[in-house]
Amino acid sequence: MSKLRWLVVFAICLIVSSERGFGRSGNEGAHAGDIYADEFVELGQMLSELLSSPALSNLVRGSGFSAEEFARTVNRTKVFSREPSDVQLNGFDVSGLNHEQGGPIVINRKDWREGRIIQRLRLVLHEYFGIMNVERDHYNVSVKFISALEQLASRLLAKNGHNALFYGVAVASPPLSFMGRVCDNSEPWYLAATKYAMDQSSSRCALDKPKDPCNQFTTLTREIRSEKMPGLAFCEITVIAR
Repeated sequence: MSKLRWLVVFAICLIVSSERGFGRSGNEGAHAGDIYADEFVELGQMLSELLSSPALSNLVRGSGFSAEEFARTVNRTKVFSREPSDVQLNGFDVSGLNHEQGGPIVINRKDWREGRIIQRLRLVLHEYFGIMNVERDHYNVSVKFISALEQLASRLLAKNGHNALFYGVAVASPPLSFMGRVCDNSEPWYLAATKYAMDQSSSRCALDKPKDPCNQFTTLTREIRSEKMPGLAFCEITVIAR
């Protein structure tokens, strides 16, 4: 599925989604509307192709797994994204969690947004290796592939390469007395939050692509209603640059 299509699907799903979001399997398309999980799985599929290349066959075999096994793991493992408070280990926020023997994988949305492409690739490889029991708490196996990951990251960031995504997020807070639609793009709080999110996404793009700045922006909105204070609502604005 093209990026444009799953961005549209995601925008539609945001209208009906709950605050916690959705997940997806490796081969199920973007029907679940989780853009973070979608990109995670897409990078997993690229890593699957990378690991099946003849140049890495000895390193793969010597690391105790097969490229075919990795591909099967990507295809069958469900991936979810959650806010940092829901991705914790021993009381501390972590970038991702995996459960052996079939998953799922749960990734930290904040860390994913803030991570550079090479960091995302390392996380994807590590989490799938965790499902395969190739490595668990440490990057002792995936570190062997760092050179290949850096080369893949360079290809993804090339001017005519993969459309790498860079995220910015802000929450627009209307006055307590406001009675209208909180995600109204004509309201000053919406415009201010959108600018902040766009500046975030542009800055993150500039870190990875200093000579090729992002010039395409997609804005997604989601209304968040407070469970503790009925009637209180906010607008979460995500700007995706590429």
